[in-house]
Amino acid sequence: MANRYLYADSEPFPLSYPFLPTLERFVKSAAGALQALTALRALNRDVAEQRAGAVRDIERLEGFIGDVLAAVEAARGRTDAQMVGTYAEELRAFIERSSQASRVARERDLEHKVEEKQKKIEALRTTIRERIAEFLLNGHFDIGDSRFRIRLGEGRYRLWATVTVPPSLEIGYQLAADKLPEWGEARRLGGFVGEMELQVGMKKAWLSRDLTREVVRVDEYILAAAVLDRNRAEVHLRRRADGPSDTLVLFLQRSDAGFSAVIDRPGEGNEPSRFQAVPEDLPKLEAIWQRLQEACGAALDRKQTVDSVVLDGLDVFEDERVVGFINTFIAQYAPVVGEIARRSPAPRELSLKLEHDDGRREEIYLNKDQLASHLNGLDAEVLEQFARLEILPKYELQAG
Repeated sequence: MANRYLYADSEPFPLSYPFLPTLERFVKSAAGALQALTALRALNRDVAEQRAGAVRDIERLEGFIGDVLAAVEAARGRTDAQMVGTYAEELRAFIERSSQASRVARERDLEHKVEEKQKKIEALRTTIRERIAEFLLNGHFDIGDSRFRIRLGEGRYRLWATVTVPPSLEIGYQLAADKLPEWGEARRLGGFVGEMELQVGMKKAWLSRDLTREVVRVDEYILAAAVLDRNRAEVHLRRRADGPSDTLVLFLQRSDAGFSAVIDRPGEGNEPSRFQAVPEDLPKLEAIWQRLQEACGAALDRKQTVDSVVLDGLDVFEDERVVGFINTFIAQYAPVVGEIARRSPAPRELSLKLEHDDGRREEIYLNKDQLASHLNGLDAEVLEQFARLEILPKYELQAG
């Protein structure tokens, strides 16, 4: 019997990962991101106000200069003395030069102030990314679909994964393939599926014009690259790891009509390149897809970097979508926290049990006040994001 989690009342807990440490990691990371976001928004408002102030200053200066030049022109018109006319031209030129210098000085002052604030804004953006990445690399959460990419280069593999978190969040990771021995060198397809033959086309029979089936041992081919989505896959194979190009490319697809496959032989230009897989090979091709998917899924725990976070098709790190990102996980965790709280004996504690495979049980606690302490310093408006988790004292919620 494997280790399993239980509620405090010893009823089975539905999740198999350490939920309470994950919850604390989420609250800490989310609070840090929201704190940085609040500061970033304040700086953006300052920049907008400074730009607007500079525009107003320049508009007022231009209005004043217009009034002065109009007064000079009016005074000049009251006399025909040549000296007055000459001086008026000199005065006009001086006023225009002076006003232009004042505009340039104001714009430079604005540019300097904005540049300083922009550095702080970029630092806050980096903080938001780091806080979110800390959670996404080390936290646990429910995942919908997973998509994978594999690429062999210089004798080693690189792996990428994109996972979906319902309803509309997508997270892109690079996986630490260099820390997985099985991905440390070129792998033959047979390592995934065992011995396997596939018909890859038709060829002329020996000393005859008749066509005969062309069958190859694909298990001897090297996996060069792959894209594995939910309903389509593309698998690139080579005869040798250092081969100049792919020998076979498998295009696999699932649809309402069933499973289908096309085999491409890009390196052979004398014969038709693409071949519709024969029905008896379809189970084998689907097995290739499944085994590669399983191998990548086993590597999903070795996340190395967060490459992208997309909510509703848009970058999460663009201002308001950080809040939407955090709300996605609050919505996922809130019912679980509520049920743990309902079954926990102490009102300000969240309690679970870990039952080891030898039957021994270990009590796990998370103090709500300790959890809430990560939220200290957040604005009341931001604090409200966490109300659904029911971790804050009542007076704090009322104050928010």
